[in-house]
Amino acid sequence: MNKVILSKIEEFYSKYPAREWQAGQILVQAHDHPQGVYFISSGGVRQYTIDHRGGEIVVNTFHNPSFFPMSWALNDTQNEYYFETIVDSTLVCAPQAEVLAFIEDNPDVAFDLLHRVYTGLDGLLMRMVHLMSSSAYVRVLYELVIQTKRLKDTKSHNISLPIKEFELGTYCGLTPETVSREFKKLKQRKLVQVNNNEIIIVDLDLLAAELLKQP
Repeated sequence: MNKVILSKIEEFYSKYPAREWQAGQILVQAHDHPQGVYFISSGGVRQYTIDHRGGEIVVNTFHNPSFFPMSWALNDTQNEYYFETIVDSTLVCAPQAEVLAFIEDNPDVAFDLLHRVYTGLDGLLMRMVHLMSSSAYVRVLYELVIQTKRLKDTKSHNISLPIKEFELGTYCGLTPETVSREFKKLKQRKLVQVNNNEIIIVDLDLLAAELLKQP
């Protein structure tokens, strides 16, 4: 997002109060009517559903600066997902009608939103390909790469990814035991480090190169 578009969005949302949220707080419940369209000033949010066994399946993540839930806002459909903060975050919520009017009045903002939607869609489609045909190792690699690239101002080395190791399975459809086994391989290759609260990507370029080497 370029500075001109970001400035327009921030100016629009400055009319509404910002609120601080701690990590792990649910902003929107599945099947509830959202209060409005949220804008992430800082932090990150995950979008997920609950499967028939009670497990979480993460379908998307949002980092600043992002809007959500735009499918509900644009199509006025029932929201089917939970939205929960990944880390301590600052968000602003604006009324649906006001956000839509703002987007309609600013074609550059609308085009940027469309660009971001299709970039995210490409990532989701590739995730589906890996879920249906790739090994557990490749699925973990891909998820780490795509989640890292979604962070704002990503560096190349020692990138903190705010996801716990055992949580990664909710992103790529694997059990915690399988994720742990695949992470041992990544650690042995010195591609990642893990602590209690986050995953450290030692070198994003090397991680992406490892993904490209896989069949």
